[in-house]
Amino acid sequence: MIRLRRLALLTVVAGVSFFAEANHTCAQEACAEPQPAGFRLITDVDPWDRPWAFVRTAAGTSAPPVFDHGWSRTPSPLDIRLDDGALGILSVVQRQCAKGEDCSPYDCGCTGRNESYWIEVHRRDGRLVARKHLWAAHDRFQIIAVDLVDGIGDELLIARIPAHASPPIGWDLKIWQVEPRMSEVGNLPHLTRSFPTTPVSCAWWMATLTVESTAPKPRVISLRVELGRTGCCELMAAEKLVADLRRRHTLQFDGVRQRYVLAGPATYVFTGGP
Repeated sequence: MIRLRRLALLTVVAGVSFFAEANHTCAQEACAEPQPAGFRLITDVDPWDRPWAFVRTAAGTSAPPVFDHGWSRTPSPLDIRLDDGALGILSVVQRQCAKGEDCSPYDCGCTGRNESYWIEVHRRDGRLVARKHLWAAHDRFQIIAVDLVDGIGDELLIARIPAHASPPIGWDLKIWQVEPRMSEVGNLPHLTRSFPTTPVSCAWWMATLTVESTAPKPRVISLRVELGRTGCCELMAAEKLVADLRRRHTLQFDGVRQRYVLAGPATYVFTGGP
């Protein structure tokens, strides 16, 4: 029996090694079929280990600091500018919702006990400025502080995994104001998503955000989509989707609704609608 178990284990290990080697070989050698044009070959373990939001100034374009949470990471607190000009500190507390606490909206397919978070901003002396609850599947999310509307204080761009899924569902976007009360002022259902492909999920798109920091407020957020693939990949009837993803889209602040709304010729690609 022990010998049979060892043989089964060796078979599984060999199968995993063969699969990994096949993927590596396919990524390095010519594929049997022509690969999708404009898709860069991804070799990173995590494609999100790279900037996804940028700030453009008179001196150039750069990626702001990111509070990158999850997968055994211990991010440092994030500096954030408050409306009175002082510097505050953004930090995160992981804990379950207590009775009577407002943890809405319940917009996450979260099943783990470690997927409930409180996003907090404090002054340097420790006084609480604002707090709001965030659900995040797989305890994975990223936060960027950037000045978008109203006074000189920052707003928050939050990218997170909104649900458990196989293949992965991708990431979405939330836009929060911090003062006078931390609340959501915009969202994007899909910030990144996979294409219909063979093999499954071997190609995906990822939106990068750019804020013009020298433009009048409320500032427009420009969206640009990058296309990627892992190994040899065949897209299935995705020509229109690819073409629409390459068109210009923006997030613009609607003064009547007091929130950011998506604008562009093919908004369905980011909302998942028809």
